[in-house]
Formats: sequence, structure tokens, C-alpha cells
Amino acid sequence: MDFLTSIISAMHLRSALYARFEVRAPWAVEFAPGRERARFGLVTEGKCWLKRPSHPPLQLHAGDLFLILDPGAFALGDASDTPTRTCASLMKEAGADDGAIRFGGLGAGSCFITGWFGFNASSGQPLVELLPDLLHFRLDEDRHAALRATFDLLARETTQRDAGSDVVIRGLADVLFVQAMRAYLASAPEPRQGLLAALADLRLSRAIHAMHSAPEKPWKVESLASAAGMSRSAFAAAFRSTLEQTPLDYLARWRVHVAKRMLLETEQPLAMISHDLGYASDNAFAKVFHRIVGVTPAVFRRRERNADHRRALATAP
Repeated sequence: MDFLTSIISAMHLRSALYARFEVRAPWAVEFAPGRERARFGLVTEGKCWLKRPSHPPLQLHAGDLFLILDPGAFALGDASDTPTRTCASLMKEAGADDGAIRFGGLGAGSCFITGWFGFNASSGQPLVELLPDLLHFRLDEDRHAALRATFDLLARETTQRDAGSDVVIRGLADVLFVQAMRAYLASAPEPRQGLLAALADLRLSRAIHAMHSAPEKPWKVESLASAAGMSRSAFAAAFRSTLEQTPLDYLARWRVHVAKRMLLETEQPLAMISHDLGYASDNAFAKVFHRIVGVTPAVFRRRERNADHRRALATAP
């Protein structure tokens, strides 16, 4: 399983729309901080400004997609200084049968779609740590053809609202998230250090993929170096220089990541999870888990499941 698939599969990704906005200048809408882990927006017509506290305004045009990996407040408006109205108040006033929110003046028109993504922050941490808090894509670029195709389908579904549109929209939003992650990872500036740099190195990536695909194997530095096609000393030095940790430290953290998913998604006892991840005893693995996460596996399972239950209650209709 590749890195992106393994992380996103463990994130318990879920999505929903705020709304479709059809607006005329002057207009501005503020989205309050929320429990969601990420928010997204698609500009389907016209242009607008994205405003966030402590950040310079960003102008968006038709065909632009943004993804904010930050639950803080943000606003969209026809100009960077237009007074805002809250999304909550506009949604209360909306009376259109098609679900669209329409407001503003008599000026230039714009249309955009906004929504949110929720996911388990603990499981998503290896991916989120690689990303800036704002991703911005101009979908008229050839390299974003897949994103553009999903964008067009999502825009159509939110406009026509055919039977089953809600199900289609949620599915397309999930696809959009994966494609956005893929697009960023493929086009990000080549770093000199960190996981992206290691994955871009053909030799180091072979060792990383070996650990990801079979974390239960009794990996040693020698066997990982062999997978990378390097000498033991050269591999250990290159791995530590690039990732600022040893290969076996990385393996332990990856095993903990896999264990988190198993603890949340299955009822397997810790002894079985420990065995499946290559540890001789559950006590040995519990010590590793506590060192990395800061709590025992049992506390982690109980805490995260309770948090998921609270989030489900908070978002229930």
C-alpha cells in the first residue's frame, strides 16, 4: 500500500457541503472557526478574495480550488475590505428551493461552493505534517486535469440537484481531497530534508515502502539497506540525514501509526495487534506506543473513540 493510500485510509475522512453561494458585489461572508479539520472552496464563476487572520488576502478566480488545513475563521468577499456577514445568518435566511444562498448588491456576480472535511487528526498527522495550512490550485493548468474533471462534476451536481445528488457530492468531495493531496505532493518544491525528500529519493523510498508494506517483518538496518540497494553505513547515514531519525525509529513510528488504525477500527486485543506488528509481547509494544504517543494503547483507544462519538453527536441532524 502506498503512503498516501495508507494514511488517508486511516483518517476516517468524511465530508459535507456548507452551501452553494450565488452572490453580487458588494458581498462578503465569514465562516466561523469549527471542529472540522479542513475546509475547502471552489470558485465556479467570477472572482473573490480569500481572507484569513494574520495572512495576506488571496484573490481567487473561476476554476480555483482552495483547501485550508486549519479550523480557524476565514472569509470570502468581492473585495478585501467589504464588511462580512456570517455564514450561519445567511443560511438561516436562505429560502431558495435549490439550496443556493443568494445575497449581495447589484454589482458583478460570482458563484462558489464551500464545504468541510473531517478526519481523525491522530491518524492523519503523518500527512498533515507535510502540508502547508493553505493549498491553492488553479485548475486551468494542464497538470490539474484530474482535479478539474472532479471540479466540473461537483459544480454540476450542486447546480442541478438531481436525485441522489447528496450522495454523489459527498463522494466527489472525498475524491477531491485525495486528488488535492496527490497534486500537492507531486508538485511541491523538492525539499532537502523530511519525508517528501526521502520519498523522492529512489533508494530511500524503496526502504520506506518496504516498511510500509510489511511493518511486521523483523527489519534490521542491514535488511533495509539491502532493500534500498545501499551499504549499511551509507544507508543509515543518508536516512538519518534526510529524515533526522534512524531507520528503526521511523519503523517504530510507522508501526504505531498502523496500530492506531487497528485500535480504532477493530476490536483486536493489544496482544494480537502487537504480534501482527512484529513485537514479541504486548508489553514491549505498549512501551514503544507510550513513548511515541504519550499514552498507553488502551487510553488512546478509549479517548479517540469517545472523541469520535462526541463529533458524531455534534454533527447529527
